[in-house]
Amino acid sequence: RIRLALDRGRAQVSTANFLRDVEAKRFDGITFYRAMPYGEGNGLIQAGITKDARLLYPPIAHEPASKTGLAHEAGTILFANAGPGTARA
Repeated sequence: RIRLALDRGRAQVSTANFLRDVEAKRFDGITFYRAMPYGEGNGLIQAGITKDARLLYPPIAHEPASKTGLAHEAGTILFANAGPGTARA
């Protein structure tokens, strides 16, 4: 189990999208497919829906840190994306 703290107040779109995936059990059985060092003394762990693209919902609106006030710090979860407005799961 992984326990997360989500900020509905500042990241409403991302939080709603993540919880929709959780409630639909779309993350059940996913694979953690990458773990690597990232930066000085930090690391990166990636997981997601890779087994069936039909499980992906459409991309969500971009919520930049400049608008949410949330920082990309150690322990932060982020949606992988190919650019603004392309994050999915």
